[in-house]
Amino acid sequence: MQNYTLSLLLFLCIAPFAMSQKLEKSELPKEVSASFQKTHPEHFPYEWKYVRKKNAYKAYFITEGKKYKSYFKPNGDWIYAKSKMAKEELPEKIWKHYYESEWFDWKLKKTQVRLTPDCGTIYILNVKRGKKSSKEKIKLIYTEKGNFLKSQKKY
Repeated sequence: MQNYTLSLLLFLCIAPFAMSQKLEKSELPKEVSASFQKTHPEHFPYEWKYVRKKNAYKAYFITEGKKYKSYFKPNGDWIYAKSKMAKEELPEKIWKHYYESEWFDWKLKKTQVRLTPDCGTIYILNVKRGKKSSKEKIKLIYTEKGNFLKSQKKY
């Protein structure tokens, strides 16, 4: 029993570091740092992490009072930036579509805004229904102008 407890404590202490690791600016590849400055020229990252699971560097910054996370490949390619947002902040056009959609009776879990190199700004609504064993999760994706792009199953 002691070995089990010790193993569990060791895992709980090490697990957070295995998923992401805080970095000093000097540990950051120059390509990643340059890409951040090019992508977000008016912003300053207050923290950097390396996310092993995504093989990506994550920068934390604030713009217009919101905390953002921006992800970069090791070669400096920008992947996307995201921020949580209050449901009340969603454009009215998105609410209208959601209200009239087949997913309206699902539980709206969270909403986020995502900045992407390919699609510009998009909004994502995460909805779910069902019990734990048979839970269905869907992402509803909208353009910056509030037009529905697609739904995507989450697993």
